[in-house]
Parts: sequence; structure tokens; C-alpha cells
Amino acid sequence: MSTKQLCTLKFQVTSHPVQRNFVHLKITEAYSIIPGAPDLHVKQGSSLRLECQLKAAAESPLYVFWYRQGHMINYDEEPGVKVELTKNGSILMVNKTKPSHGGNYTCSPSNTKPAYVMVHVIEEEEKPAAMHGGDRRNLSPAILASNFLVSLMTAVSWRIPSFTSLYPT
Repeated sequence: MSTKQLCTLKFQVTSHPVQRNFVHLKITEAYSIIPGAPDLHVKQGSSLRLECQLKAAAESPLYVFWYRQGHMINYDEEPGVKVELTKNGSILMVNKTKPSHGGNYTCSPSNTKPAYVMVHVIEEEEKPAAMHGGDRRNLSPAILASNFLVSLMTAVSWRIPSFTSLYPT
């Protein structure tokens, strides 16, 4: 959010004695956000809901245009894609996402700065970088036990002094 002090206003009221009043006027620039930005990961086949929320806006927008990769999508007749204008912004909904639904989404309201989000559609066998390393819930009990023993031995070996340090030669 950016706030700018525009000016100091001076005005004079015609009266006896003469009066002067000073007013500081602050202008707050309206902006918009998309929760989940800057990156949003969705599974292929699931639904996607993007909400463009207006902040510090004095009035509702006349329109909110949505873009995917720079192409306006408000008036496209793409099945399963719906745009709805709300009092405080707009909602874009996609049913059953496909890889083609991934990309940079922009909401551009009539009365605020635009907001951006990068949507990543993940195919079922694919995992985002943060999820790599395996799912420990699917490991066999033998693997879990061996992992525990290795961790325990490593922790204990750090705490036991070597014999050479106990008995100097």
C-alpha cells in the first residue's frame, strides 16, 4: 500500500477577526490482492478459485478484467471457467483444472492497481519441489525401524568420546 501526502490546504473564512485553518490531506492509493499469491499450486482435475480483493478503495469497481498470460478471459466461452463481479472485487472460478489453466493470472479492477498470481497445475504423479523427499506414511515398518536406528546411532556417536581422547598416549 502506498500513502502519499498530497498537499497542505490553506483557506480563509471571511469573518472578523480573520481566521486561518490548515488541513493536511493524505491520499491513499487503492490496490488489489489475490490471496495465495505469488504462487499457487493446484492439482489437475481440482477446482480453482481466485479472488481479486480491493483494498483501500472508496467505491466498488465498475469492472474487473481477468487475464491469463496476458489474454483477457472474462468473455471467453471456455467451459468450466466463470467470472463473477462482487462488491469488493471479483472471483474467477475454474472447474476441473487442466495443465492449460496454469500460468500468470492478473486481475485488473477499474479503480485500483492490478494484482498477479502464478498458478501451477500439478499433474497427479508430479509433486512440487517442497513436497519431494517421499511420503513417510507409505514406508514399511522395517524401513522406518532402520531409519530410526541409523538416526539413533548417529546421535549417540556424537556424544560418546573416543577412547584416544580418554587415554592419551
